Amino acid sequence: MVFAGIYLFCHLTPERAIRTDLFFRRYIIGALKTEISPWKDKYFCKNSGIGSDFIAVRKGELGLWHIDYKNSGVG
Repeated sequence: MVFAGIYLFCHLTPERAIRTDLFFRRYIIGALKTEISPWKDKYFCKNSGIGSDFIAVRKGELGLWHIDYKNSGVG
């Protein structure tokens, strides 16, 4: 039950989904300090140390946000 609550909290907004993804990809400090700027369906990350320049997100089941790895990358 607690895990489900944490999962929901981490995927309610695109920014939280991105920060959660960065955290689990071992960019722990980057997950906290990266500036995330929205533009259409992509979010630009102002931190060259995290790998991707932009991260695409999509709204999935139950209205939760998920990373769209296929459309993310370096611009």
